[in-house]
Amino acid sequence: MDYEVQARQRRINRARACAPVPDQLEPLDIDSLVTDLGMGTMAILKALSKVLEKHASIERFQHALEEFHTLQARSQLPLPRPHRNRGRAAAAMLDAVSQTVETTLDAAACDDIAQAQTLQIRAQHHLDTAAALWKDIAPSEDPWDLNRLGLTPTAQGAEPTNFLDTIGRIDAHTPAVHGPHARGSGLIAALNYATADTYLDRQQFDALLDESLRVLDRPNVAKIAQDPEWVHQHQLTATRAAGDTAKMNRTLNDPDVTDAECLDALMDFVDDLREVRLRYILAALLKVDGGAIPPGGRGKGVSGAGDLIKKANAKWPGLDLDRTLSSAGRNIAAHRDYHLEKDYVVLTSTLDPEAIRMSFDEFLDAVLAQLELVMALETALEMALARHDCQIPASPDTNKTVREAALTLALTVAGLTEPQFTYTDDHLQITASGTSTKFQPLVAGLTNLIPNNINFLSIDCNDHHVTADVNAFRTFHTRGELDGYEDAMATIMTCASMRIDGLAPYPDPDSDWPRFVYWVAATARPNGLGALAREVRRAQTICELADSHEGIDTCQLVLQAARGGAFDAQDLPVALRP
Repeated sequence: MDYEVQARQRRINRARACAPVPDQLEPLDIDSLVTDLGMGTMAILKALSKVLEKHASIERFQHALEEFHTLQARSQLPLPRPHRNRGRAAAAMLDAVSQTVETTLDAAACDDIAQAQTLQIRAQHHLDTAAALWKDIAPSEDPWDLNRLGLTPTAQGAEPTNFLDTIGRIDAHTPAVHGPHARGSGLIAALNYATADTYLDRQQFDALLDESLRVLDRPNVAKIAQDPEWVHQHQLTATRAAGDTAKMNRTLNDPDVTDAECLDALMDFVDDLREVRLRYILAALLKVDGGAIPPGGRGKGVSGAGDLIKKANAKWPGLDLDRTLSSAGRNIAAHRDYHLEKDYVVLTSTLDPEAIRMSFDEFLDAVLAQLELVMALETALEMALARHDCQIPASPDTNKTVREAALTLALTVAGLTEPQFTYTDDHLQITASGTSTKFQPLVAGLTNLIPNNINFLSIDCNDHHVTADVNAFRTFHTRGELDGYEDAMATIMTCASMRIDGLAPYPDPDSDWPRFVYWVAATARPNGLGALAREVRRAQTICELADSHEGIDTCQLVLQAARGGAFDAQDLPVALRP
């Protein structure tokens, strides 16, 4: 090992020797989350690019690394609902950045050229992962001047971005929304998954769902579907659940709702959640286990939620109802006298002279934790019924309420509020306030929720007009397992079938339709000129659907080169060469 390599290794070892993370830390501040993540990431990447220079200050890098490690440690502390999933995404992004830094330093200290190159490729992969996660956290922000730092993500040279990957998870976990289960179970499950992603703790929701399915996924579940009284109660509860979700969505997102009004709405929500929806779903669990369904409604002789919770917790400790329905949650349900004191919710009761004080964040987290349990149980019941071929018919009013609650939630997540829905033949027109930067994934998500007879969708908001042929998105959702190339082609077909302000959007903002044609040609070329010509004609069909004259002209250019017996980068205009 030569002296220069040894000196570089000593330098990198010194750079890594920073102070430990402080013991007492606060979670990330949701109000400054984007700024903190952006500045922290930029600082460490900038320091990384400098420390690799021969005479740069090691102390500056150590300071940046200490600050970054502290930021990373804070991201590991859970944020209260409804911010928990976003906080978890932030932690994953910072972890990818950390791996980028560590692997880059490993590569710089390596004395084997081949191994160093392998490490550099791995570091680049970590950086690409971080950049993708950043786009999910803050799609309209770009604080990373990575080009200037020489740490550019490789996404510009990769195959087209599959922006619909996460949207497809509804189909992966729930009964079909558009098939035989188009009315009822698929819709309710889709609504609950969307709510879990938006407001709840998705990991906890999934864990509760798995345990609930273990209890409910048995042949006995078919028996409750044969009880007319239970079926009627199920239909009413499904409608009520969708209405509750829509109401909560408005309460949490309407800037004109005061704190006092929000508190009133949430207290009513908790009471209804516990004494109607939770009581009903626990009764269904006990019925599947061979018990009787307690009578509906409230009043004398009716089992309350508390009694059912005790019975269910004794039978199925894996549901851990005592923990999920935390003391904070039970206090909210038991205390109907409440008021606000500055930033605190104060709960009082004639039976308990000692007032209970909770911050509003703690209060909201406790409310949403109860919703998380109820929705996981409801989703498990819907899935268990569907798996045993028991479809509960939903009335048209129920179906419309559930659909529009789910549509409203999806639109709100995308930045659009106060939607109005107009159905005309096979066309659904949505008029909403606000604006969005996520129309492609939004249309993909809405496609999972709209009726089967709708073929065309239009969205009008403050500054955009969007139209889409939803059948292309339906085909995408039912595509099955495809390789990376076919998956990307299916994705791009959905782009070609929609228009944003009259133009077909290309999924990668750093690319365009002509570059798509070159990517297709370059991918097909190793399989021979015949395969190249076939795939480029396929690309031309997509470009024609997108009304991209530049893409069509590029297809013709590539086909001419192929007919000439050869094709390489020199056959394309300079602007299209890699």
